[in-house]
Amino acid sequence: IRDKNGDETDLFGGSPGICADIAESLGNQTVVLMARHGVVNVGNSVREVVFRAFYLEQEAAALTAGLRIGNVKYLSPGEIKTAGKLVGAQIDRGWNHWS
Repeated sequence: IRDKNGDETDLFGGSPGICADIAESLGNQTVVLMARHGVVNVGNSVREVVFRAFYLEQEAAALTAGLRIGNVKYLSPGEIKTAGKLVGAQIDRGWNHWS
């Protein structure tokens, strides 16, 4: 965003152009990391966004700890695909637990 819009942006997507840049950065993903700011997380519902935000923080902490220990073995594309199919059933369970 800074490369395209300069270094005096408000960091909050305060203009349609910046919001469009964030959406473009997301592509078909659900999360984009914004340098010196945080993340943008999208989903099909508030429940899904809350679920993703909660587990994004958990997974980031686990990854950070793993990187300190040594090599991290990431999920394979097949494992990611299978796990993605299971997320929908977990969203309501998490929401009900947190609310």
